[in-house]
Amino acid sequence: MRDCLLYLESVKNIIVESDADTGDAVSFEAIFIGKIFDGLQQWAKEDIVYSLFNLEQGGYINLSALSADNSYADIYVNYVTLLGHEFLDSVRDENRWKGVKNVLSAVRDYSLAAISAAAEGMTSAAISAYFSQQKPTS
Repeated sequence: MRDCLLYLESVKNIIVESDADTGDAVSFEAIFIGKIFDGLQQWAKEDIVYSLFNLEQGGYINLSALSADNSYADIYVNYVTLLGHEFLDSVRDENRWKGVKNVLSAVRDYSLAAISAAAEGMTSAAISAYFSQQKPTS
């Protein structure tokens, strides 16, 4: 899920078109599943789709899927939500992510809630450590 969010964030899908008569128009260009598969070739397509649907259910992305005959004809991501960006920021750093994975292995809980809690705990600890090292000014 982290890799999906990192990839989605890297895709520039906001389009601003300027027109002398009407001004600027802003739109989002959907990121289709084929492009996501191409960008995440290290993962199985089934794992990518599973992750995207979980990210959508968790409120981390806005996803659209067109169903037909008990399957999906088209899947695309419209954008990463604010919650998705905040979650990604908590696990973006590779060293922090390694620490989060160690915590998850120790507690044997790999849910999004556990990932978020571990990342928040590491952030709080880092902030506390930073402030405890600062010398008071007079």
